[in-house]
Formats: sequence, structure tokens, C-alpha cells
Amino acid sequence: QQNAKLYGGEALIRYIPKFVKHITLNGSYAMVIGQKDDGTYLPYIPANKMKWSLRYENLYKGKKIYIEPEVESYASQIHPALFETATPDYILYNISAGIETQWNKKPLQIYLSGKNLANTVYYDHLSRLKYYGLYNPGINIALTFKLYLLQK
Repeated sequence: QQNAKLYGGEALIRYIPKFVKHITLNGSYAMVIGQKDDGTYLPYIPANKMKWSLRYENLYKGKKIYIEPEVESYASQIHPALFETATPDYILYNISAGIETQWNKKPLQIYLSGKNLANTVYYDHLSRLKYYGLYNPGINIALTFKLYLLQK
């Protein structure tokens, strides 16, 4: 056990332009630095991360629909702890779309999402599997149905 300092922050921005209906631009940046008093770095500190998305949301025939492309950018983690390895930067391209409607007068949500659509080969700095040469997942497609049976 040693004395250490952790500092960082997260900034979020949401912009809804008045001249374009149904569009929202979202952005975020997160960073953490963890350093012991002797100048060495703490283990398992995530790399700096920036995320941007552009969301289109509208009502169509009484149904709420949306589509949202997203870009996640991770900086390289060049300050590993004593028994860690540095992790290179990478970018992930994602997209999600969905509809909210009703089925038998019960709320129904259907979502389709795709993560890492460029099939980027990468290690997340926090992954404990990277030491075994196992990369994070490639393209990941998910279809989600949510039916709320107990709502009035």
C-alpha cells in the first residue's frame, strides 16, 4: 500500500440545432490519471476516451424511431504500471437503430445495434485477457426485443 493521487474528469456536450429537426449531436471525453507519490503509475487505469454520436429521432405513424451512428476513440495508454504493458490507440465504429411501438396495448421496443463495425483488432487496456493474446470482440450485432407486460 502506498500513497497515490487519482485525478481526471469527464465532459459531456449535447447540441440540438434549431435549424435541423430531430437531430442531436452528443460528445463526451473522459480521462483518469493515477500516480503514486514516487512517480510510478497505478495499474488498470483506463485510456483517455472520446465518443461522438449523431442521433436522429422522430415519430412515424405514432411510433418513435431513431438511428444513431457513433464513433469511439481511445488514446494509447502509454503510462502502464510496473507489471502492465502499454496499449495502442484504436477507434470503434458503432450504429444503433430502434423503434418504440405497442403490441396488444403493451409497450414494445425493438433495437438493432452493431458494435466495432470496422472489425478493428484491439486490446482494451483494462482487459485481463490481453496478456494471453486474446483481443476484444470483433463485429458484434445484437437484436433486442423488450415487451413490458406489467404496464397498463
